[in-house]
Amino acid sequence: MRTLFALGTWLLMGAVHAAPWIESSYTLPGQGKAQLTIYGTHDLDAIQSVLDAFVAASGIGLTYHTANSRALHEQVALPRRPGTDLVFSSATGLQVKAVNDGWATALDGIAPSPTQWRNRLFQVSIEPIVAVYDRARSPWMGRTKSRAQLTEQLKYEAATGRTSVAVYNPAVSGLGYLLATQDSEQTPTFWPLIDQFRALGMREFCCSADMLDAVEQGSSLLAYNVLESYAAKRMLANPNLAVVTFEDYQLVVPRTLWVPSWSTQPQLARQFIEFMRADDGQALLPARNRLEQLNNTQAAPLKPIRLSPALILYLDDFKRQRFMRRWTPGAVDEG
Repeated sequence: MRTLFALGTWLLMGAVHAAPWIESSYTLPGQGKAQLTIYGTHDLDAIQSVLDAFVAASGIGLTYHTANSRALHEQVALPRRPGTDLVFSSATGLQVKAVNDGWATALDGIAPSPTQWRNRLFQVSIEPIVAVYDRARSPWMGRTKSRAQLTEQLKYEAATGRTSVAVYNPAVSGLGYLLATQDSEQTPTFWPLIDQFRALGMREFCCSADMLDAVEQGSSLLAYNVLESYAAKRMLANPNLAVVTFEDYQLVVPRTLWVPSWSTQPQLARQFIEFMRADDGQALLPARNRLEQLNNTQAAPLKPIRLSPALILYLDDFKRQRFMRRWTPGAVDEG
């Protein structure tokens, strides 16, 4: 295991990215010639322990390429990128669309459940979505309990002209678009809230990490709709960071995998999916990201996004254009 880890780390640091849209690559050799190629949105530091454990347990080598969700769809799924064995993403709408369009291989024999769809799309973890602020700069957010209340409170901040709000760029991030459209379905205060974000100087980013940077650096008052797992790591290092405890609802995004119909190794890919869904794989995830949390009846505000063809509706060109026209005015694109 230690040898595999050391070699994998060396390959990561020495890797020459094959394309500019690939953010990082990590390779671990197995015990034989079998080698999986996985494209995913998960940052390596969040998934590396699972990758290492799978290789150690199965003897199957792998290469994991990190990219944003829209790049995965446009650079891997649409062109049917050769050599792809698994597509791993939190942009659930794009994942469902890929399966609905017939791009995924069916893996028979896996019991029906709400965490898989059509034997082709498989949920392996969950990602609660949170809003993060700096308690030293904005202690009043500790009393915020709903988006409607936040909308009203931000009116006073807008009058000062002192700061901005960091959000996902839904034109760049498939996850960001999913979260924005799901928010718009959950509450009638969504567009008034976005209007208040704009009044503060809404800044759009590709990634949760960049949004959290903006709050830590003091250039943004709030990072809205970031992945909780990323926020948790930042809060450990920076005790001034805190999460707004919304009581109206908290979106929960599924991280899912599918095996492309053009993969030449579907059975090896299946082994990876089964490993991640089994107890050993789940134990490697933070407790809040495990599938068992879906059965937690104490978490009343949680609103899991279900695997459903309804998620494709907002990917319709007309609906997307209409949504983006309402979203776009006044936003500053930070990449």
